[in-house]
Amino acid sequence: MKKVSATICAVLVATVLISTIVIASISSKSIHEQDDELITALSSTSLILFGKSDKYDNLMNKMIEISSNVTSVTSAAPDTLSKRVANSNSIVLADATWVKTQNTSEIVASLKSTLDKGAPLICFGEMSDVVSRTGYSLDYVGGCDLIFQGIKVFEGGRTAAYSGAGNIEDDDEVDKALISAVSWASKWMSNELPISKMNKTTSALSDPQLSSGAYWGWVHDWEYNSNDDLKPYGRTNIQNEYSFLQNDNINQYDWYAIHFCQEAVPGKVAYKNGYSTMHMHTIIDADYGPHDSDELVRRGPTTSGSTTTSVNIGVTAGSEGAAVSCGHSWSYAVNDVEVLERGDMSIERGDWKHEVANGCNVAKNTYNIYPGATIRVGQGGPIQPYESYANAFGQESLWVWMVKSEKEIIHMPFILA
Repeated sequence: MKKVSATICAVLVATVLISTIVIASISSKSIHEQDDELITALSSTSLILFGKSDKYDNLMNKMIEISSNVTSVTSAAPDTLSKRVANSNSIVLADATWVKTQNTSEIVASLKSTLDKGAPLICFGEMSDVVSRTGYSLDYVGGCDLIFQGIKVFEGGRTAAYSGAGNIEDDDEVDKALISAVSWASKWMSNELPISKMNKTTSALSDPQLSSGAYWGWVHDWEYNSNDDLKPYGRTNIQNEYSFLQNDNINQYDWYAIHFCQEAVPGKVAYKNGYSTMHMHTIIDADYGPHDSDELVRRGPTTSGSTTTSVNIGVTAGSEGAAVSCGHSWSYAVNDVEVLERGDMSIERGDWKHEVANGCNVAKNTYNIYPGATIRVGQGGPIQPYESYANAFGQESLWVWMVKSEKEIIHMPFILA
């Protein structure tokens, strides 16, 4: 009897193992097929690997199999990387671990020549201290584990930046985060300055040039993707545009405007589960740290609305020291959303909380909000505001909605027009 029982147990265990292997194989194949589609879409992009890292070797090998446009540079000599970039419109992927083993001055010279030529730079690991020595700066992002950061420099020093989060010890997350980062860089291959962008739920970000000659000119772009850092609850994506008031006709002040775009992708959409968006929180502190003389002179929205809410952050001649008038406004949908505005001009703070009605369509689908703010600084001064973002995802349990995830993302960009 014992032998029969043992035989039955062995058969059951073997059946379970075989089933598990088959399921894992199918699941793995599905993931790799999805990755292959994305890699194939990127295969026409010229990608230069500056350094060497085991963390992305597998994915790089896969890309090399698909495309001949992937090359490796393991010399820190300034002209080596520069020549590669000069011969093609390329994206450069630098590995922080390798960088730290090299001659720092040579690395800085190599990266500076690369950035000056307009090649998008993606950094794997922490490289902000190295990049800052080139005269450019990676955006500071806190509250999450960053896998990749990127920077693209345009003529005149105007920049676009990227941050991608996730678990650096998880190979699958590294692969996905790399694909996201390369996708971002591919959008900035051209060295032409981008015109003010349009969004499907907003009007033009910058008004046309007025009779005064003043207009809002683009100076910086920041994109953040949480990737699977918040899995299974949802995803947080941010795409901000920072602009500068040109031709302000005054030598005392400068004005910067921020058009926030914060997106919540609930688990119901991202991972096909039951998690919904419950609220979205956005904060800006204009006089953070050493910038205590910077003033938050406009912010919006300041009221909610039944279906839409409006933002108007333009300047008006004779108000707040402005010598010209230049509008900057848009609106966005707030169906089933209550906007709680808790800002305070006396402390240069903007604070918006978008409460989403539990169980509504907005909660179950991707939703974007677009607050805005204008900061006044002394003539020739930069801005470095403290920005905070958090999306709350949750689900209904015993007729009560409960928040399951609300991770804060801190961003402190240094921007000088």
